[in-house]
Amino acid sequence: MKKASLFIILALLSGCGEKDENSAIMQELNETRKLFETKDLTTKLTNEGTEFVGDALELRDTCDEIMSYVGKGDIKGAFEEMKKYTFLPASEMDNAYRATQKQIDLTQNRFGAFQGYEFVYQQLVSESLVKFIYLAKCENHPLVWRFMFYKSGDTWTLNVFTWDDQIQAID
Repeated sequence: MKKASLFIILALLSGCGEKDENSAIMQELNETRKLFETKDLTTKLTNEGTEFVGDALELRDTCDEIMSYVGKGDIKGAFEEMKKYTFLPASEMDNAYRATQKQIDLTQNRFGAFQGYEFVYQQLVSESLVKFIYLAKCENHPLVWRFMFYKSGDTWTLNVFTWDDQIQAID
C-alpha cells in the first residue's frame, strides 16, 4: 500500500511526464521577463538622438502618442516612439520590445485584442520626476502602463516605463 501511495504522489507531482500547457506558458513568460530585464550596465547612457521635452505640459502629449500605438496593438510603434525620448541604449529598448511583444502574444487569448487606451492619472513625484499611469484597454482585461520622466537641467527624458496586468496595484 505504501508503494502505491508513493507512486501516486510521484505521478501527481511529475504530471506523469506530461507538460501542463499553462506551466509551459509560464516558463516562457519567465524567460521573456528575464530578457526584458537584461541591462548592460557597461553601456554608456547617451543623449545622442534623444528628443528632449522642454515643457512638463508636453509630457502628457508624449505619453498619449505612445499609448495611441499600444491602444491599436502596435507595440513596435510604441517602442519606436519611446526610443525617441530615452537615454537607454537601443539594445535594451530592442530587448524590451521583443520581450513585451512575446508576452503579449502569449497572453492575447486571455486578455483579448487591444481596444484603445485610457489616461488614469499623473503624479508630480518631485520637481524632477513625473509619473503617468495609463490603461491599455483589451477585450477582457486592461493592462497598466507606467511612464516616469526625469528632468535634468531644463529638459525631460523618459527614464522608466513598465506594464503589467495588475490593476489592483495601480498606485
